[in-house]
Amino acid sequence: MPNQTRTTETQEVSKVRIPVFAGSFYPVDPAELQSAVEQCLSESPLPLEEGVLRALVAPHAGYWCSGYVAGRVFQRLQTERDRFRRVLILGPSHRIAFPGIALPRATHFATPLGNLEVDRPLRNLVEDLGVTELEAAHTSEHSLEVQLPFLQVALDQPTILPLVVGNSCRTLTGNLIRSCFKKFPDTLVLVSTDLSHDLPYHQAQTLDQMTAIQIGRLESDLSSYQACGCSALNGLLEAAKFLGWKITTQDLRNSGDTLGSPDRVVGYGGFAAWSET
Repeated sequence: MPNQTRTTETQEVSKVRIPVFAGSFYPVDPAELQSAVEQCLSESPLPLEEGVLRALVAPHAGYWCSGYVAGRVFQRLQTERDRFRRVLILGPSHRIAFPGIALPRATHFATPLGNLEVDRPLRNLVEDLGVTELEAAHTSEHSLEVQLPFLQVALDQPTILPLVVGNSCRTLTGNLIRSCFKKFPDTLVLVSTDLSHDLPYHQAQTLDQMTAIQIGRLESDLSSYQACGCSALNGLLEAAKFLGWKITTQDLRNSGDTLGSPDRVVGYGGFAAWSET
């Protein structure tokens, strides 16, 4: 039975989530932000894999730290601008702990580049799977927000469904991804996660390289020590294994490569998932 508490489109009052991290994680001026994203997207692309792009994994630090790694990932959308109409975004909760997965109350998410509409059909499907609203999870969460300007520049006005993943088992998240892809195959799945945290440079390099190997093998048992967004990432890996997707590394760096001391670094990885058809 459909979720009886769902708000209908005719009853719905538009609610816009105002950007919280513009001016700190990324530029607040629209022209400066557009230029910053385009500069990140200008990194030399890797050779294109044969197959159909299905999902991306991108970091979520400030653009001066992880923007070029994210740019290497979002480059993949340059030839896909007309194919993806909706984006399912899954990111971890950094400020509150909760079980399961949280929907936003907002109907639109704003950035200095404009508003992105929350996809109603995708939201309806997720509600039918038992996912409910938890506004507190979205209010001050950066892992989703920092991805939005990249989507605005790389795609032509997609609709989005941002979900904050709490203490969720990988099977729940994997089933959600599979269900969304099955009903809406024009959906891009975007997982937001950084890798290792607060390790010395070479120790972080070693751990992140091992994590990248596990991701390529679709081993869905990554820990929070390896990736802060491990719940969402493990769900993607489980879904990819079920659906026959392959995942390849697009970039692997840390804050010691981009900005900051090598004594305590944060790892940034970019990955892309593909299917043969």
